[in-house]
Amino acid sequence: MSKQLSTARHQEKIMELLFKMLFSLFLVSFLSSVFYFYFLLWLRPERMREKLRRQGITGPQPAFFYGNALDVKRILAMAAKQDRVEGCSPHDIEYYVFPHLHTWTDKYGPVFLYSRGNMSVLEVAKPELARDILLHQSLDIGRPNYIRTYRGALLGRSIITANGEEWVQHRKIIGPQFYAEKVKSMVDLMEESVLPLLKSWESRVESGGSANIRVDQEFKDMSADIISRVSFGSCFAEGKDIFSKLKLLHKFISQQMILSGIPGVRHLPTRSNREVWRLDEEIKTMIVKVVEKRKGMMAGNEIDLLQALLDSVTRGDISPDMTHKILVENSKAIYFAGHETVSTSASWAMLLLALYPEWQIRVRNEVEEIFKSRLPTAEMLEKMKVVKMVILETLRLYPTTSFIEREPFKDMKFGDFSLPKGIIISIPVYSLHRSVELWGPDALEFNPERFANGIRDACKFPELFMPFGLGPRMCLGQNFAITELKIVISLILSRFKLSLPPNYVHSAAYRMILEPENEVIVNMKTV
Repeated sequence: MSKQLSTARHQEKIMELLFKMLFSLFLVSFLSSVFYFYFLLWLRPERMREKLRRQGITGPQPAFFYGNALDVKRILAMAAKQDRVEGCSPHDIEYYVFPHLHTWTDKYGPVFLYSRGNMSVLEVAKPELARDILLHQSLDIGRPNYIRTYRGALLGRSIITANGEEWVQHRKIIGPQFYAEKVKSMVDLMEESVLPLLKSWESRVESGGSANIRVDQEFKDMSADIISRVSFGSCFAEGKDIFSKLKLLHKFISQQMILSGIPGVRHLPTRSNREVWRLDEEIKTMIVKVVEKRKGMMAGNEIDLLQALLDSVTRGDISPDMTHKILVENSKAIYFAGHETVSTSASWAMLLLALYPEWQIRVRNEVEEIFKSRLPTAEMLEKMKVVKMVILETLRLYPTTSFIEREPFKDMKFGDFSLPKGIIISIPVYSLHRSVELWGPDALEFNPERFANGIRDACKFPELFMPFGLGPRMCLGQNFAITELKIVISLILSRFKLSLPPNYVHSAAYRMILEPENEVIVNMKTV
C-alpha cells in the first residue's frame, strides 16, 4: 500500500514538474512573442525615426500598431465635410485629395516623417533632394518591399516591384518590347482598337446633333483591347477576360490602401481579402492556360510580349520552371501600368480639352494639317507638336502615378541627410508638378504652351517632370503611352467637338492612381 502511495506521489511530482516546465515554456514563448512584436511594431521603427529626428526631420506622432492611419482617416473625414474653396483653380486638388499630406507639409515643411502601421515613411517634396534620390544609379536602392506584400496580388514579383539583379533580368527581357522603334510598329494595332469606338460614338451622335457619352469606361475597354493585343497577340480575346478580372482586383486592393502597413490585416478573412485571394488564383490559372495554348502554336508567328518571354526561355535567359511565374506576374503588372494609367490619362485629357475649347481648336487644326483626312502613321504622330503639348500638360496636372517610392537596402546619404536602411521614401509627384517654385506663378493652371519648347524650358528642374518616373526605374511604357494618347486625342478631335454637361463638377480621387472622382461624361457633337 505504502509502495503504491509512494508511486502515486512520485507521479504527481513528475506531473507537477512537467506542468511547471510547460508553463515556463509557454511564458517564455509568450513573452518572446510579445517582445518580438513590440520590436517589430514599435522599437525598430522608433529607432529609425529617432535617427531622422536627430537630423531635424519631424512629423506627426505615430500611435502604437496603427502608426498615423487613424490621423489620416480623421483628416480625410474632415476634408470631405468642407466646401471647396470658391475662386481657386479647379486644378488645386491637393487640399482635398491628399489633405493629410497637405496639412503635414504646412506644419513640418517639405521633408517630414510619418507612419503607416509599422512602416516609417519619409515624405520628400524638396526638389533637389527628390532629384538626387531618384537619379541614384545604385542597385542599393529600389522599390519598397512592402509593395509586394500589400499589392502582391496585382503587381507580384514583376518588373515594377523587382529589385537588384532580378530587376535587371526582367528589364532585359521586357524592355525591348517597348523601345521606340517597336512602338512605331504598334500604331496600326492601336488604331484597330480606337476606330470601332469612334464609329460607335458617331452612331450615337445624329448628324448636326450631340450626345452625352461616358468616356472613362469606354477608354478602359479600348485600352484593355490594345494592351491585350500587345501582350497576347492572337490570344487577345483571352487576354481581355484576364484584364476584366484584373480590373476587379485593382478595385479591391485600392480599397485596402489606408490599412497598408498595419500588420496582419491582409491575412484576415474579410470580404475584400477573400475576393483578392479568389481573383488572384483565377487570374493565374487563366494566364497559364494562355501560355500553354501559345506553346502549342508554331513559334515565330507572334511578336507580342508573351512570345518574347517564351523566346527568353528558349535562349536560356530564364528557366522553364520560372516561365509561368514571370508571365503571370508581369502580365498583371503591365495591365495596371499600361491599361489603367493610359485610359485614365485619356479621360483627364478629354475633360481638360472640354474645359478649354481654344485648345481643341488648336489640336484640330494641327490634325487637319498633318493627317489630311488619312489615318495617322508613326511619322505623322511624331510631327504632332500641339497634341504632345496637351498630353504633357495633362500628365503634369494629373499624373496617374502620384507618388514615387524608394527604399534604401543599406544606410545611404543624400544631400545633408543620412537615410537609414528600410525607410520608405515617398516623393509626391502631384505636389512637385504643381510647385510654383518649379513651374512659375501659373503652376495651378492648364497651360500647354509652357511645353512649346519642350520639357527643358518648361520647368526649373526639368528632371522633376516625372509622370513616368525618373532615373533608372523610369517606366518602360512611356513611348507606348504617349503614342496611344496621341492617336486617341487626334482621332477624337478630328471627328467631334467636346463640351461638358451643365451639372459637371471637377473633382479628383486617389485610388492607387489619380483619377476623376466621378463618371467622365462628355457632350460630343460632330465636327
